[in-house]
Amino acid sequence: MAVLTSHTLNGFDGTHAGFIPVRLINLTNQNCLFDTQMDAGGRLKETLDARLLSPEARYELVFETKDYWQNQDLIRARLHIMDEIIFRFSSLIGKAITTFRSLSTRILTLFGGQEINQWLMA
Repeated sequence: MAVLTSHTLNGFDGTHAGFIPVRLINLTNQNCLFDTQMDAGGRLKETLDARLLSPEARYELVFETKDYWQNQDLIRARLHIMDEIIFRFSSLIGKAITTFRSLSTRILTLFGGQEINQWLMA
């Protein structure tokens, strides 16, 4: 079993960025491993069957942020905000899991100012 967690924050005002759709896709075989949304507090916790993960596969984690930003006052100010934030990576199992356990990857996107923290644990 593997667990993917994330927390999204609105980088403009510091509030939780809730209800953002998010999906994980295996790019090698095009299987969608989950398609869900962040909770009201901007948090996600998805349990994955490790048997569905492959060390040879590439994965894509997609945050669909367009609707979230359209519901903010920022859009009315004609600011350009990203429609989606995409992370592509490989090697979810084996040595990579050990790395992800001990490493919290914090990415502050410059477009939209949304902070995304993600951890992967087995």
